[in-house]
Amino acid sequence: FMSFSKSCKGIGLRDGHILFAQATDMTGRQKDSVLDLDTGISNNNGQFVCGRGNTNYSHSGKDFQFKDGHLSGHLTDMRGRSQPSTINLDDFVSNDNGVLKFAW
Repeated sequence: FMSFSKSCKGIGLRDGHILFAQATDMTGRQKDSVLDLDTGISNNNGQFVCGRGNTNYSHSGKDFQFKDGHLSGHLTDMRGRSQPSTINLDDFVSNDNGVLKFAW
């Protein structure tokens, strides 16, 4: 699959969990695409975890940002403390012919 951060422009994060970008398709055209990161990433004791069945990290965290292919923010751990966490989205998100998708 195509590394999404290298094949997209105008990448950003809306509402802490909506990834948006202009994704390049196979013909070289840019297409607007969005992916709700809450449908594949969860909070496991203050750390981002990505995969099938992992959901709703944004419900237990704050200060989410996207930069250089990484999602970062503060997630609440099991003791109620806010923990800084970062995940490399290029490991889990792909550009599938102009559409952002989880890569599983």
